[in-house]
Amino acid sequence: KEKVEELIQCRHDWYQTPTHVNMSIFAKKVDAKTAVIEFKDREVNIDLKMPDGKRYQMNLPLFQPIEPSGSSFEVLGTKVEITMKKANGISWATLEPSEGNKSWTTFGTTKGSGTVGSRVMHLSTDSPLYAQK
Repeated sequence: KEKVEELIQCRHDWYQTPTHVNMSIFAKKVDAKTAVIEFKDREVNIDLKMPDGKRYQMNLPLFQPIEPSGSSFEVLGTKVEITMKKANGISWATLEPSEGNKSWTTFGTTKGSGTVGSRVMHLSTDSPLYAQK
């Protein structure tokens, strides 16, 4: 009898620190030996296999660049934790690129150039919001 593979959706959530973006994929009993998470500069490719032929795949374009060498993941009992090292100190408005985003959290920065709730936005030159200036 041939096993039929079923592609499933999994809930995911994320948060950030000034240096990292952390993502949780809520998937139970992921096979740690076959889990593949490939980090690239502007995307993450995720391929997770679970019991009973279930599989979760996602190609995730990223809002800002990451450092693949400084990024990692860990398979836990009920979820997969992904830690991506930011390539710059920019606060991410969203996980994925989004044209319509106009608000985000800012962090206190050194040299007094910004605080939480700062009125000055520091955009990277490749930010979609930068092009609107």
